Amino acid sequence: MIRELFILNPIAGGGKANKRFPAAKRTTGKGDAEKWACEAAKSGEYDIVWAIGGDGTVNEVARGMVAAANSNVAMGIVGVGSGNGFANHLKHNHVEGMVDVGWLTLEDGRREMFCCTCGVGFDAKVAADYAVAGTRGLKTYVKKALKGWFGYEPATYNIEVEQEDGTTDKLKMKALLVVCGNANQWGNECHVTPQAIVNDGLLDLTIVEPVRLKSLPRMLVQIFGYSFDKNSHVKTMRGRRIKVESDRPVNVQYDGEIVCGADARPFETQCIELQVQQAALRV
Repeated sequence: MIRELFILNPIAGGGKANKRFPAAKRTTGKGDAEKWACEAAKSGEYDIVWAIGGDGTVNEVARGMVAAANSNVAMGIVGVGSGNGFANHLKHNHVEGMVDVGWLTLEDGRREMFCCTCGVGFDAKVAADYAVAGTRGLKTYVKKALKGWFGYEPATYNIEVEQEDGTTDKLKMKALLVVCGNANQWGNECHVTPQAIVNDGLLDLTIVEPVRLKSLPRMLVQIFGYSFDKNSHVKTMRGRRIKVESDRPVNVQYDGEIVCGADARPFETQCIELQVQQAALRV
């Protein structure tokens, strides 16, 4: 018999999963899912720990599982959030087994793990606005993105990408946003890093240069398909380690969660480092 633990975010997706999983452990705040997942994986009492929620819940459960370092225990996902980026990637690419995770290191020394994507610039600014919007879902996200578009000042980035062979590629350019993907999407089938593979030991980088509003319809068609990397305003790179420096402080997001400071306000930084941890999590 398969031994399973279900960890549920009771407010994910408007609470639509509550009746389906009456016996699940319900989180009451940030950190619960990570703690319970780590304890369950270390205990040896479970074969699968299920994350029931969105990408934030998945991130916490995955973080706990990685910390436990018990590859005999798998993480399962019931995606009931507003984006479900990691769940969508695994489902559409028929992925099971060991997968990679990414790590973000901030200039103040903090480290955050991500399963899907991590980004600086405009997408992180939208994530910050979305977090306090009061409503969830793709419609709200698009509204915040369109509203934030006007008046947003792109930064200039210095980017270093370490390849598999140890060589380093460098790039300097002005960009609207810089997104690093372990998986291929933000969520909602929005494929910002369309060629990313979760078990290749590499991270994919998408850099979007400043564009005019009239260019957005074509970009939207491409990003909801799998051809965003074919857009002439998009530059892509791939590697094991990535360093991104900006000429001004910018917001940071990982798996849709905004990085905040000690005062709970959105944190801004001018340097992040990213690296992949290969085969870190069984799914």
